[in-house]
Amino acid sequence: MATFTFEIKNRPNRAGKFPIYLRITQNRKHKRIKTTIELNRKNDFNPKAKQDNWIKKQEPNHKKWNDILAKELERGKDAFRKLEEEGLATSEMMASVINNKGKPSSFLDYAREKTRGIFNEGGIRNWKKYNGFCNKLDDFLKEKKAKDLTFAELSPTLLSKFKSYLHTLHNVREPEKMLRPNTIALNLRIFKTIVNKAVKEGLIKPEKNPFLSFENKLIKTSKEKLTDEELERIKNLELAEGSRIWDARNLFLFSFYFTV
Repeated sequence: MATFTFEIKNRPNRAGKFPIYLRITQNRKHKRIKTTIELNRKNDFNPKAKQDNWIKKQEPNHKKWNDILAKELERGKDAFRKLEEEGLATSEMMASVINNKGKPSSFLDYAREKTRGIFNEGGIRNWKKYNGFCNKLDDFLKEKKAKDLTFAELSPTLLSKFKSYLHTLHNVREPEKMLRPNTIALNLRIFKTIVNKAVKEGLIKPEKNPFLSFENKLIKTSKEKLTDEELERIKNLELAEGSRIWDARNLFLFSFYFTV
């Protein structure tokens, strides 16, 4: 069960006004969502008010603003009822739905948010991989003439269609070739990782995880190894001593011989 109340910020914002927030409480956890109402005076807000009387009559816009707050409160309760039916009525999910004015949460936005988090933490290499996945998923949706991908739309069927789409893409470095199996597998693993994070955060019910029935369909990949002949060709390359490519070749050989 969740409770909904309004509260006012103790300190004014930069504009000198006091914003009003809708506070959602569930399992003793609070989530505050900023409303569209800001007061010039903190005392114009009644913290003990019942419904429709949050803004005191001394405020000239009290009737209009109380009506707006009543609608925002009802939208919050409506979001809770719908999400409760799906078993997803967490305060985080309700905040997401309310902030999107009742629209289902975007999985693509969620994926990009996680990708930005990787970048902010300094994981540039992983960020490139995750960003590439997000771009491919975005292009896939555009091809299907879909504006977005919601959590509710995630399904094994969608995963299969996305996998098939990946098989139609060309390799960026070698445009004449199709996307490599390893790259396809990597994108599916990233997809699965992000979905699993959403499950842990309560945005997807565990039993609704689309990868549960897609698991065995993931591509098994193996890295290609250099032949003895190819290795000899690398060793015998005539390179300018002290050049960057000379250093790169030597570092590669050092790494190769000390890991076999």
